Amino acid sequence: GIHMGTHEQNLNGVKRKYRYFGFDGGISVNPGGIDARGDGVKFYYTIDDGARHCFMRIESIAIDIVLPMGAPKSSAAVLISGYLSMKQPEGSDPDAGRELAGGVTIVLPKPGITGSAAMRYNPKVPSFIVDVSLELPVPIVVFPPVGIYGFRGLFGRRYIASRESVGLAADA
Repeated sequence: GIHMGTHEQNLNGVKRKYRYFGFDGGISVNPGGIDARGDGVKFYYTIDDGARHCFMRIESIAIDIVLPMGAPKSSAAVLISGYLSMKQPEGSDPDAGRELAGGVTIVLPKPGITGSAAMRYNPKVPSFIVDVSLELPVPIVVFPPVGIYGFRGLFGRRYIASRESVGLAADA
């Protein structure tokens, strides 16, 4: 999809008028093992009498890579999948700022190892949260019959999940 339109926003306390053009779409390189998608990729430029100003916004991009290049997923040595999203959180205060969210997953199918990392970051607050994990095909034996099949870590700063978002009633 191709987008064209107008936009107004305050820049240093002055209301500015912009035009934009952009697209939603994807590309697949086959053979090559690369699949990329972009949503809300827009380039803005001023159309008023003020100083020239331009900027770019990307709502989300995603990529899938199969290694070796051109191999089918069923026989690949490495599968890499990732995304980056830059959106206003649903139902949030517009002054809270745009949130960046992203993640990457790496799968090694033959040994059966999977690793992932995901994050959310709001530079205006500033707040962040990071979730990393590693899953193993066989356990690390602690003492029989107890073993560790994976690891997961979650850390952040000033990131608060609402009780409603996880299906709990709000505090009274």
